[in-house]
Formats: sequence, C-alpha cells, structure tokens
Amino acid sequence: GVTYIMSSADNGTSWMYNEINREQNNIAVLPSLAVANITNSTNPADFTYFVFSRLAQFVEGKPTADWIGGQLLFASPDLTTSLPTVGPELNNPNTRQEWYTTRSISYEKGGIYRALNAAMLSPKQNTGTQYGAYGLLSVDLSSIDYSSRIPTEWGLDKFAPSTSVDRSFNSGVYLDTDPQGNVYAAFNNMFADAPTKRKLGVTVSTDNGTSWSAFDKLPESAMTAFATSLGVSQDSINFVAFQQDAFVVYGVGRFSYFTMAQVHYVGDEYISDNISSPLYKRHIVEVNYDNGNWKINKIADMTLPKIGYVGRNLMNGDMLSISLQKLDPASTTELDEYPFLDDITFEIDACVTEDGYIVAKWLDHRADSIHFDTTDLYIRVYDQMNENAFRGYVWDAMISNDVFVNTRKVDDAAWSTRKNATDDQFFNQSTFMPKRAKSVHSIPVVFKTANETSLKANNEEYKDLPSSLVGLVTDYNASFELKYLVLDALNPNSIEDLNYTNNTMEIYPNPVNGLTNLNFAVETAGSVVIRISNGLGQTISEVANGLYNSGKFTSSFDASNLVNGTYYVTMTQNGKSITKVMNVIR
Repeated sequence: GVTYIMSSADNGTSWMYNEINREQNNIAVLPSLAVANITNSTNPADFTYFVFSRLAQFVEGKPTADWIGGQLLFASPDLTTSLPTVGPELNNPNTRQEWYTTRSISYEKGGIYRALNAAMLSPKQNTGTQYGAYGLLSVDLSSIDYSSRIPTEWGLDKFAPSTSVDRSFNSGVYLDTDPQGNVYAAFNNMFADAPTKRKLGVTVSTDNGTSWSAFDKLPESAMTAFATSLGVSQDSINFVAFQQDAFVVYGVGRFSYFTMAQVHYVGDEYISDNISSPLYKRHIVEVNYDNGNWKINKIADMTLPKIGYVGRNLMNGDMLSISLQKLDPASTTELDEYPFLDDITFEIDACVTEDGYIVAKWLDHRADSIHFDTTDLYIRVYDQMNENAFRGYVWDAMISNDVFVNTRKVDDAAWSTRKNATDDQFFNQSTFMPKRAKSVHSIPVVFKTANETSLKANNEEYKDLPSSLVGLVTDYNASFELKYLVLDALNPNSIEDLNYTNNTMEIYPNPVNGLTNLNFAVETAGSVVIRISNGLGQTISEVANGLYNSGKFTSSFDASNLVNGTYYVTMTQNGKSITKVMNVIR
C-alpha cells in the first residue's frame, strides 16, 4: 500500500509528487486529507499533511484482504509517521465499532493547528452490534497527539431506530469550522423525534470535538414555507442524502448545506416498460442557517432524461445506472457483466471563496447524447413479468452530462442562474471541488477517469470500445488518472480567464527516474493524442488518446521500466503537434 501527496503552487502548471508512506501488505483506501500551513509558507513542501485511510491487510494465501480498522498518516518537514487505529477509543463498548468512511478538516484555534476526522463506523462482524454509529478523531498537528471517541451527543439513540443491526437510516457526517475555530457537524438524517422524514441537523463544538451542542434541526416552518413556494405539500418533498461534501460554514453561526430535493408534482407520471411510477422533478436546493434563521432556497432545476432511456433506476430519474454485458440480444442468458459507472447523482460540492462567494457544483444531463459505433455490449433490462429473465438492447448512444455551478455573494440572498462549467459531450464523473478557494475566478476541479491506454493494454474485453465508453469503466482493478480544470465560476467558459495556451505541455519531474507527470493544456475541445517514442522513432507508450474539453489536464507515466536515455513526448492536438524531450536517468 502506497500513499502519495501531489501539490501545485501555480494552479496546476507544475506539480510536486511525494510518496509519504509505503507498507508491505497494508493497503490504505478511501483516504481523507487535511492540510495545515503552520509556518505560513508559500511552499507546499513545508506544509503539514494529515491523511486518514481505512486499512486492509493482505495475508499470504488468503484470496482477499481483511479490514483491520484505520491508519493515521502525518507528514511534515520534520516528521513522517504512520499510526494504526482499529476504532474510537472512548465510548466504544468492547471496541466493537471500527473506522469506515471518513471526512477530515484542518483549522487553527488559539495558535494550535488541529485536524478533525469524522467517520461512519462499521461494527465488527458477528457481534450483533448496530450499524450506523459515528466516530471522531481530534488531532494536534503540532505535536501529533490525538484522541478518539464516539460522541455521546451523536449516539444512535438520537436517530430513527433501524429494523436490523446491519442497516440504518444514517448518512455521513459533514464538518466545517468558523473563523473562531468552532467546529460544525451536519447530518442529513432521520431523527428519533421525526423518524419518517430526512432533515438537516447541525451540532457545534467549541472545544475541538470534546463536547457538542444539542442538534439544531431544520424546523417545520422552513419546510412549510419551501413547500408553499413550490405549490406542493410537505409530503411531496424528499431530501436526498449522501452528497460528497456539500456543507460550508461562512461565518460565525452561518452555514449552508446543499442537496437534491425530489418533488412529486400532482399530475406528473412516467411510464416505461409497462410500469407506472411517479416522476420526481428534481431541484438543487440550499438549506441555509443564519444565526437562528432557517431558510430553504431552490437554486436550480435539474434535467431528467427525455429520450426513453431504459434501465430500472432511470425510471425514477437517476443520473445513470447501467449494467452492460456481452450477450445475444434475443437470449435470456446472462454473460459476463462489465463494471461501468454507477449512479452519480449525488456529486454535489460546496465552496466558499476568500473574495466573498459561495459556490455550489453539481452534475446534470445535457439535452444531446453521445453517439458511437454499435458495440457488442448491450444494456440489460429485466423482464418485469419474469425477474429471472432480461432483454438486451443494442447500444449506440448514451445520455451525456455536464458540471454545473451556481453562485451567490455571501451577504446576498439571490443565487445566479446555473452555469455550465464543462459544456462537452463527455460523461463527467468523480468530480471534486475544494471547500475553500482564494477566488471565485480560480477554483480547481478535479476529475477521475479510467486510463484508456492502460485499460486497453491489460484488458482484452475493453480493446475495441470507443473512448466515450472506456472512460466510464469503474473496475477497481483498473488504472485511473486525474484531470483538472481551474474554474471561473462567474464565467466558466471564458478561456481568457483561465490563461490557457494552446499546444502547451510540460514534463515534471524531468529528468525522470520513475513516475512523472505530463501536464498539458487544451484551448479548443477536440482530439488529443500523446505518444512517447524512443530514439529510433518507435512508439513505446500512448499516454492519452481521446476527446478532451478545453482546460488543463495531467496524465501520469511510469518510466521505471525504461533504460537510461533520451525519449520524445509528442502531443498532437486537433492536427497540430509539439514534441518535448524526456530524459530517463537512474
């Protein structure tokens, strides 16, 4: 298991790439990151990094790696260390609850830099312990001292009871801090005193997570006002949980949480495959709290599929959830299933900028579709009259989507109209935006996508698929890569504001003795191919080959198998090429 930190001090033009931990047989996954600039440096190498990961341990002879709790990583200019931790230490009866999914934040209070890590816990197997509990880590980043607990104020008795020990209604916990170093924790849950409806509840700690206030919950009056504004009853509205990190605090006693509201308007009906089900119109909403005043604001309408798309989840308007396999379309026999993307409706992020804006980022459908040559993959649709059989549909087009943003000034109530930040015909997924940014004109957004070159080279079943499909593979054994853009949330399609230069490419580090990054810019959306060749002109690797939107991107290349010498990296973009030298030295 290896953990890396990548950092850029110039909006992604160049990158520092540092390995901070490597452990044989211990595999760190699902990491959460907190960063502290204790020395007020402008160099990311001087920062202190805290990473919390769930930990799996491989044992020779076993087919799978078993979960063994979590791992704390500290990396600073003076110290790098790794500490295992199975679960919270305080209020954890018989240490039955172990670390699972987490979120981390860092902040300064009283001259001390700290990190907090909040987690949904996972009970040990076969102990009869209820799933859905919460844990908390509090870390002093200066001394590397930490404490952990299951806060009594977040106890399972505060939420709606579950019907079984292996399930609960609870969702994740979101953290943020105000300028005074007070910590806010937000839960979009079903509470014990209102067990039939999700609502937002927020609790505050003034002592670094040792104790917490009682939940301040979204009142019925705010729900009533919101329902009235839409012309529906409260029973017609459902707030969806499980956003990425859509909670921000922007002042003392001031915060906003963003979610998707499903609203069933009278008369709306959707019929597909002889099944009638309600069509929930969907809205992106802000649940806002300003020193005792709660309000729900609809900030954007979401688009639903309009082209008679097939698939059980799509009948209720989900972003996309498809199952693909090779099969005879006239057959009812299932063959190999392919791990393509799952439902990604909930990629909602929120950001506060230093120049006084709140930004919400989310995904939505486009009006047009991606078209490609017919493949031998088919969409599986269950036969509603026979659950053991299904039908296959030839696939030559798919719904596309884009990244959208809405903005408002911190002290204004009005939100902007939604703006399309990508405006391309690619299916965007695994998109992340930070909770803080210096300017509304300069917000980094990171995209994760399958590495097409690696995937096709190592997996015969993907070799003939078009790029638009390969990028959607979610096989966890496959290689992935990161791409990014620097977003002007007020003018998201303004190339001038992003300072992109066409046909620019940088190799960093160079000379290379292992892994390096190829940073390149795309001014006009189109085809991009990057190939690495040796001194004889022979292509030894194709790092990128596909359609790219305008923006800045990074692809990684592992040169550890190359012999010392000079190599050439050629980027061809919309018919024009540029070549740079890459030196491999060991």
